Amino acid sequence: MAFRIYVLSILAILLTACDPARDNSFRVGGAGLDLHTSQTDETTANLTNYFQNLCAQTGFDNEKCAPEPTALDDARWSLLVETGYNDIDARCDQYLRWIDEKRTERMLVH
Repeated sequence: MAFRIYVLSILAILLTACDPARDNSFRVGGAGLDLHTSQTDETTANLTNYFQNLCAQTGFDNEKCAPEPTALDDARWSLLVETGYNDIDARCDQYLRWIDEKRTERMLVH
């Protein structure tokens, strides 16, 4: 699993496009997001839903996870973080499988 993380990290770095205008804004203004945009409320709702989904995958009830997961001890936090990594790994596997299917379809057409 660690090998997959390294490969995906390297792949992400290689696929990142260098946009001089964007890079200059990071140099001047710092890397990060604006504190408030027109999509802040939607983004916050999406993050809350994703966090609740992770809690459900872990097997925790919503009272312990949402809205503020202060009731989680260190062992439960570790389990929740591990579940998050596994979720990301599964999503990456699905994406790579989709890319492979599209490449195979293209090869069959040619």
